[in-house]
Amino acid sequence: MAISGLLPRIASAVTLEKYTGDNAQVVIYISEVGPTVLQFDVSLGSGTIADIRGIFFDWDGTVTNMTVTGADVTGWDFSGNVSNLGGGVAMNPKSFNGGVLIGTPGIGKDDISSTSFTVTADGVINLKTLGARLQSVGPRRSGSSKLFAVYDELGGYGDPPVDPTPTPEPAAIILLGIGTILASLSHSSKLLSSLN
Repeated sequence: MAISGLLPRIASAVTLEKYTGDNAQVVIYISEVGPTVLQFDVSLGSGTIADIRGIFFDWDGTVTNMTVTGADVTGWDFSGNVSNLGGGVAMNPKSFNGGVLIGTPGIGKDDISSTSFTVTADGVINLKTLGARLQSVGPRRSGSSKLFAVYDELGGYGDPPVDPTPTPEPAAIILLGIGTILASLSHSSKLLSSLN
């Protein structure tokens, strides 16, 4: 997805599936909220119990001066070849251009099932892949998962849904009006004939 500076657009849900660890899903919506700002809205998939600890992503091209803001953000690393944000938030053997650390280790202080953050950059961000690290997975809260998805710009991003209700075209409205007038004239003609 390229930051374009146009009106805000919102992604369809990008679903990340586990590639190692316990079964889990993460759903991410990515919105363009400014010329150089992306918003990530992250939540656990249906039936998933876990603590969200890290979100990772790759992009094409050179992007500089990336910063992150968010209530649950506790750090980030955009140095390239990032696979470990510390505190067990590792994605080995995969690595990414960058990652955002969410919350704190364990579920004693926080237990994050959904979060939002914004990434600001100098330049265009063309997303390629996404990753997520979950801890305290499952009903017993003892599992962990690493999740991954290839970002599909065509399938995963676009303008907001359009109202499916069709809007009449001007020509159709004119024809409808003419049809109504003709029907009215025909009815009046029949009425006059019956009176004569």
